[in-house]
Amino acid sequence: MQPELSLSICIPNYKRLNQLIELIHSINNASKLCNGNYEIIISDDFSPNQEVIKNEIYKLKSEIEIPIKIYLNSRNIGYDANLRSLINKSSKNYITLFGNDDLMPNDFFVNFSHLMNKYNFPKAIIRSYATFNKNKENIISSFVYTPKDTLLSPSPDTLAYIFKRSVVISGLIFERKISKNLFSKKYDGLLLYQVYLISKISLLGNVCLTNKILAYYRLNGIPEFGTSENESFHTPGKRTVNSSISFIRGLLLIAREVSPNKRTFKKILIDLSKYSYPIISIQNDLKFIDRIKYSKSLSDLGLSCTPYFFLYVIVYVVKLTRPFEFIVEIIKKKLGYTPKL
Repeated sequence: MQPELSLSICIPNYKRLNQLIELIHSINNASKLCNGNYEIIISDDFSPNQEVIKNEIYKLKSEIEIPIKIYLNSRNIGYDANLRSLINKSSKNYITLFGNDDLMPNDFFVNFSHLMNKYNFPKAIIRSYATFNKNKENIISSFVYTPKDTLLSPSPDTLAYIFKRSVVISGLIFERKISKNLFSKKYDGLLLYQVYLISKISLLGNVCLTNKILAYYRLNGIPEFGTSENESFHTPGKRTVNSSISFIRGLLLIAREVSPNKRTFKKILIDLSKYSYPIISIQNDLKFIDRIKYSKSLSDLGLSCTPYFFLYVIVYVVKLTRPFEFIVEIIKKKLGYTPKL
């Protein structure tokens, strides 16, 4: 017997209000194209402007057709625990995650319904997504991982492939029941709970990999991680070298612990190395010597296991990132998806 097609849109929030409201309106607009059993759940992690956020969301309830629930944390519990809390409070059969400054495409629910029915309710959907500046008409880049929709059976190879592709939370979809059975506090503070969750799910049930854009990811947002006591490696309002190194160290820790064998972990590490350019270029404001030191730190973590890493480091150190990214975008647009390296 197939489960009911119902969906909780879960949004972890901290401080941002205007972008959150914009996201909610985009969800409401998308829902008008495909009626269904949906709910929006927001968990505010003790924002300084929490009372204002609460009042504005209450005002929205009369304008939005989808039921909205907002939960207010009485202390800052951190990103990972807040995400887990959202999942626990959801009531629908499936969950999708959106960052509070993301936007939902108009055809999201249409595509969600299509994929669920076509692939007989997979345990998770790994979406494609697009990045934008200011508004979703200004698309900067698309991250499409497959030329066509594909169903991946549960296996270590599926885990190795979807691992890095589940780092960005925007538009990830998974079954609520299976995710609640996997609850763990072990990785709190790493900002990667969704990676742990999707990785474990990929070993237990079918995963759909889709070429459909299911989320718009806003660029140039200011990271606010580090307010919680268990996020000590991060500084609110800044993206420091220490936070970037800590993030990758945490990613590799989860990779090692969710991998059922050394071969799977090695495949994940190689995949991360092949596509490590964003990991490197995220620290694009550093001076020459600091770029070398940062690249050396990433190498020490194990990312230098393919020649691609050294190519990206050269591009980064000699400040050729703009022409490199321009060429990459031309290739991606010509192919229609990210090339397989």
